[in-house]
Amino acid sequence: MLFKNTFIYYFNVALPVKKIKAKTNYIAQRWITKSLIVSRKILEYIQIYQRILRKVLNEARRKESR
Repeated sequence: MLFKNTFIYYFNVALPVKKIKAKTNYIAQRWITKSLIVSRKILEYIQIYQRILRKVLNEARRKESR
């Protein structure tokens, strides 16, 4: 117990805890407009649709080759 307390004391002296203020996301999100959000959602929809279409086409090719 004595060793632990001594160690913690010197550890805190050598490496003090620095308090910093967290940055807000305001600066990072200021340039994101509603149209960019909509465009991102549309892009996600297109990517999902492409995956579905790819699966359907592969299944059709398998059925055709039988």
